[in-house]
Amino acid sequence: MKTTLNIAMLLFAANLCFAQTTIQNDPTEPYGRPRPDYWFGQHDRLSPIRGEVGEGSKPRQATSQFSTALTDSYNFGTDTCVNDNPPGTSYETPYSSGAHAIAARGDTVYLVWRSDRLISGGGKTTIYFDKSTDGGNTWGTDVRITDSDSAALMPALAVGKDGTIYVSWTDFRDASGYRHVYFAKSTNGGVSFSPSVRVCSDHELYQAFSSIAVNDSGLIFVAWSDGRNINGTKNDYDLFCAKSIDNGSSFLSSVRVDDTGLDTIGQGGASIAAKDSCVFVSFNDERDENGYVNVYVAKSINYGQSFSPNYLVNDTTGQVNRDQWTSSLTVDDSGIYISWMDNRNGNYDVYYAKSADGGITFTHPNLNLIDAAGQPYAQGYPSLCCDDSGGVYCAWEDHRNDYNWAEQIYFGFSKNYGDSFGNNLHVDDRPLDDSAWLWRPTICVNTSGKVFTAWEDDRNSPSHVKTDIYTTAGSFTGVAGRPAEPISLNKATLHASPNPFRNAVNIEYGIPAAGRLRLSIYNITGQLVKTVTEGNARPGVHRATWNISGNAGNKLACGMYVLSLEACGKTVTKKILLIK
Repeated sequence: MKTTLNIAMLLFAANLCFAQTTIQNDPTEPYGRPRPDYWFGQHDRLSPIRGEVGEGSKPRQATSQFSTALTDSYNFGTDTCVNDNPPGTSYETPYSSGAHAIAARGDTVYLVWRSDRLISGGGKTTIYFDKSTDGGNTWGTDVRITDSDSAALMPALAVGKDGTIYVSWTDFRDASGYRHVYFAKSTNGGVSFSPSVRVCSDHELYQAFSSIAVNDSGLIFVAWSDGRNINGTKNDYDLFCAKSIDNGSSFLSSVRVDDTGLDTIGQGGASIAAKDSCVFVSFNDERDENGYVNVYVAKSINYGQSFSPNYLVNDTTGQVNRDQWTSSLTVDDSGIYISWMDNRNGNYDVYYAKSADGGITFTHPNLNLIDAAGQPYAQGYPSLCCDDSGGVYCAWEDHRNDYNWAEQIYFGFSKNYGDSFGNNLHVDDRPLDDSAWLWRPTICVNTSGKVFTAWEDDRNSPSHVKTDIYTTAGSFTGVAGRPAEPISLNKATLHASPNPFRNAVNIEYGIPAAGRLRLSIYNITGQLVKTVTEGNARPGVHRATWNISGNAGNKLACGMYVLSLEACGKTVTKKILLIK
């Protein structure tokens, strides 16, 4: 479908130049901080994660990345400090591999984190737990999980269907001098935890960066980075997984997850999820011949006894000067969802992909979840979760307000099984020009669609050395349940607001009959600069948002553009003005 637009009008543009900044995350060990259309149709209940692919669940091209209904939003409350030691006196962080350190059952919220509060008295870093029974408004007394005086860090959390709490972490207690992965559980709501259990005793070499999951049958799965096959001095770790069939009293022998077969290729940063007999692990992978880091997924359909060939998630094969890593994975009956930090555009953004065929293919192009992509600031360390009603939720650390290198917590969500996302929302209660650093978020959602987010926060430490754990809850304020019946139209319609606009424009378009449509944006010379969405659609009114990025992800210059809707054999256009 080709359209030529001949429009005579004045064009003005402003070239915006910024200095480049990137996130400097700590990929090896978090000992202290480093520097700084909503409803497109009925959803079938087949289970693509088990390979049950039918009409409506086939792999498809990604649609517009920001097309959640304009009335949809989340309202976040006041931030609450979780840790009960004096604020601003130690380093506290929920940092974990896969960013899953929080879980919720109804209004009961569970959280684990690493704490350095004992160091001042000669102790070591250790793992703590706390919970809230009133939706995150208040928290109880912190409970120490680890039962050793040796250092422990990077805890990961899962909560079973019966309310049992499961935690894994990296532990330094063993005489070999290597760190290993340990596990503990609580069957009394977190009042106390069982003695620690070592997850893998197959060897004494390096084991770290664990992620944990439990299925509805109570089988526990832990994945981690493993150094048993290191060849020489290079830290080219592999990915392994072990499961427990006795509720965590012991773990079976570990199974390799990656399929590289070589000791010179590194994997790490595991994120694991389990659904019935299926186990999924996403991870960072260095098998690219140019040395770049990619995101891969492995799948088991036999309760973790063996894993499939690995599948590449990101769509940047052949592109130079880029890396993708720190993935976070979540699954439901309909699909597999993954987010990760990605610097394909020069700065780190948060990207996302979905698989509806059990992890064999993922949506291409990948979606950039940042609604102001192309700006010279960075986003990273995403945490992803989903519910069983079509909701997919992502939180991340965000540098967009660029004040004294401050980071804040932002959030994006989908209510259509991850097909499209709404505009980014500021989560924490700090002013946009605040100098505090808030980062490494972890997010969960309950069955009612209420989301809970926690992060490390240095608002009580002017020197940016000490951090506390803060959390907040968000409630959905948009249209709940099934959508209204489509509005009856006798012609195609197209509206945009605000107009003029600065950072984003909301688009409402309607079609009188079902069919194929394309919503595009052209500059005044008639050159296509952005395909907002293209594909088959139902009759009625639909909505999308354009965040002033081009098809290549670049930020477009200020000036006049033409919005074009091609549908039902007709073309409707509207002028829109982007101002500085």
